[in-house]
Amino acid sequence: MVKPSNIFFNRVQGEIKLGDYGEARILHDSMSSTFSGTLCYWAPERFSNDYKHDDLTYNIGCNVWSLGITLIEIILGEFPYKDHKGRITENIVLLQKQIGELQTTNWKHLLGQMSIEGSVKEFIKKCLVTSIKERTYDMIAGTEFCKSIKGPYNEVVRKYAEQYESEKQAFENRLEQDLSKSTVEHKTPDTFSFKVSQVKEVSKIYTRNYTEILEGIHELDNHPIGIKKRFFKSHESPQKKKDRFIYEIEVIKKLNNESPFLTYIYDYDIKDREGSVYMELMDMNLIGLYLAIHEKEKKFPKPLLECITFSVVNALSYCHEKNIIHCDVKPTNVLINQQYGKIKLTDFDSAVDRDNLDDYDRIGGTMAYWTPDLFIMDKDRSQVKSESQPQFNPKRDIWGLGMTLAEALLGHLPYLEKDEKAPRGYEVLKYVIKIDYAQEFERRGICFEEFLKYSQFYKKYVSLNYDISIIRFLSRCLQFMTYIPSLKELQKEEFYQACPKSNNEIYQITKKQLNSMFQDTSHSFCSTLAATSTILDNNEETSRSFRSVLSSKKVDVSEPSSFDRMDTSMSLEEEPKSTLDIKCGKLILSIHELLLGIKDFSKAYAVIHWWAPIPNYYRQR
Repeated sequence: MVKPSNIFFNRVQGEIKLGDYGEARILHDSMSSTFSGTLCYWAPERFSNDYKHDDLTYNIGCNVWSLGITLIEIILGEFPYKDHKGRITENIVLLQKQIGELQTTNWKHLLGQMSIEGSVKEFIKKCLVTSIKERTYDMIAGTEFCKSIKGPYNEVVRKYAEQYESEKQAFENRLEQDLSKSTVEHKTPDTFSFKVSQVKEVSKIYTRNYTEILEGIHELDNHPIGIKKRFFKSHESPQKKKDRFIYEIEVIKKLNNESPFLTYIYDYDIKDREGSVYMELMDMNLIGLYLAIHEKEKKFPKPLLECITFSVVNALSYCHEKNIIHCDVKPTNVLINQQYGKIKLTDFDSAVDRDNLDDYDRIGGTMAYWTPDLFIMDKDRSQVKSESQPQFNPKRDIWGLGMTLAEALLGHLPYLEKDEKAPRGYEVLKYVIKIDYAQEFERRGICFEEFLKYSQFYKKYVSLNYDISIIRFLSRCLQFMTYIPSLKELQKEEFYQACPKSNNEIYQITKKQLNSMFQDTSHSFCSTLAATSTILDNNEETSRSFRSVLSSKKVDVSEPSSFDRMDTSMSLEEEPKSTLDIKCGKLILSIHELLLGIKDFSKAYAVIHWWAPIPNYYRQR
């Protein structure tokens, strides 16, 4: 099948070649038994009910059609037909309808958008004629455009390849120069005269893949700092890693140190092989804190939960006002300073700037904290970068907030049992389906209190006697994106309304809570931290900032394990092979979302009875 990803260039030799014959078949006496390929490049006749894989009509005409679609995509920079949300659909019925519209009502409009010669337009038009019998090699070879092509073309290809590389390098150089000229504006009271040349690395806190977190010191005034290093030169895609780091820096510059609930950034540095971000040093992250608390107490203290909730909600509110989505809200990215009682959100490696979607090339975030919508989004999502896509929806941060608080309250991921190992990658699907949605019950006239009697997911919080306002707040966060409230609506919830509202009050309560829990620093605090560090090493991501508390108390922290919940840099085009478990999980989530969208629930009665046994079967697997 002809499509852009199957056309390859050799910029040295100036050659253009067609590749990937995984879906190819011989036209005569073929033993091929499939008629697969990428749906959105299919010719109209392949959608026919009468179509057979061994039909002689399966000839070069199908490839001529996909060539025409490919040329349109190359010229316009986007796919010629999408659904009402701007996405490339996988629905075969809708796709067939869109192809029909392309040949009729949309054709003239599409040609009008192309700033190209008439001969090229005529060539494309002939490629996309309705009848396959008219789509022949001789037909396209006889067009004015095809006859005007003179070979050899190697010099032309080399010329444009060199021009592209030159322009790309010039753009990167300008971008790096702009970044080196400007620094993040210092606006907080505790800032000092920072110089990168005065930074000395003291100790390594955390290492994973191509990232290191270190403790450092600013030698000019002996000020402790945190350092995040990202290494670009690797065995694969070094330029992509560098581009992602530059994107993160642009996000940090846009945030501009204006929120007291985001970690303060002193400066950054970009070199050929690595990039560094210099930031304030905090005492611990939330995962380290809640593990230490649950070693001593059964419940997470409500006053401290209120302070964390207020801090993270305000951090997200500021980000969203700037059109920034954090995309990776989780306990390890919520940092706490014990001395001053400050709680801050950190790490913008996965963040999305909705004003600059073109340079964002991944889904982002940690899969254990993905909203269900991200698991069932379109396979061809990488081709359409629209704000309507789930990965660019700010509500994914609210789901992350709900998961973070739910985890802190239990001391482990909320869909797991206490000592159950955290899932990796798409294994998360088997657990996400365990989450119950209160809205599903409320729409059937069942009150929230009654819902809690039926919910297996929320009964853990009821059994620990957590306040119903807390549980209701979690249930508002943990829904499909369509039903997740905005941050402003979330702040109207009873639990949030009870949170302290001033920064000073937050700081005082946090300091008081931490000091009361860990006042016996000679014994209980150290032993708790030691136990916590062991748990972190065996079961969780080692804390990025669980550092000065441990080092100051002389607690040994072993090397972080290789276990991780999921790499946060999954590219948009990456997707694992669909196993039966993954397909079942996606099917269940899709049906669940569909049922929630049916206003008259009685109409879904038959569907529910068909669907009900599937989760039990799936969970037993």
